[in-house]
Amino acid sequence: MRIESAAEALGYSTSSTLRQACAGTTFLSVEKLLLLAQLTTADGKAKASIDWLLTGEGAPTRPVSAAEDPYKSLLDRIVLAGPEIQRQVEAFLDVHLVPGRNDGEKA
Repeated sequence: MRIESAAEALGYSTSSTLRQACAGTTFLSVEKLLLLAQLTTADGKAKASIDWLLTGEGAPTRPVSAAEDPYKSLLDRIVLAGPEIQRQVEAFLDVHLVPGRNDGEKA
């Protein structure tokens, strides 16, 4: 995530406060650190470690768990539900969940 996007998500009108925090010339409130720890990386696979944000020690990011990703959890449940449920969801969303399958094909 770009610093400008993170600053906006934290409610700052510019990125200067966040840049100052990165440089160590100012400190973020605990509330802002908690918000920062909830932001995901650009690829959506990691979040900032609250331990690292508070102490500077350890890994700066931690993987996003499936429990934190409601879309992945929903997709996993749809896949496990079987072909009939998949067809119903596909029809409702007007998409194809199974690559290469046309409307008339059965999974």
